[in-house]
Amino acid sequence: MNGSPSKFCSAQYLMKIVMMIETIKVAASLFVDSYEEKDFSCYFEQSQAILSGEMDYSQVSSRAGPLVYPAMSTYINILLYKFVGSEGTYFRPVQVINGLTYLV
Repeated sequence: MNGSPSKFCSAQYLMKIVMMIETIKVAASLFVDSYEEKDFSCYFEQSQAILSGEMDYSQVSSRAGPLVYPAMSTYINILLYKFVGSEGTYFRPVQVINGLTYLV
């Protein structure tokens, strides 16, 4: 039989299914601005604090609370902050970049 159950339980097959589901979730989240715009502005508040010289992560916070993300994630947000600028006028491209980074 060509459609044996073991084919559908292989790690490769399951990973393809998971990636497909995650891609759909990321694409769907691109249409929900209100939730992500709040996170977006909080990430940028934290980025501003670090760029202004605060290197003690326990002191970096935003209106949503303290910085809880690992350093690499924070540095990616700082790079995106530099791309967008302080006004946040390029929210959509940064949202797409974040989604693609997550999928990679």
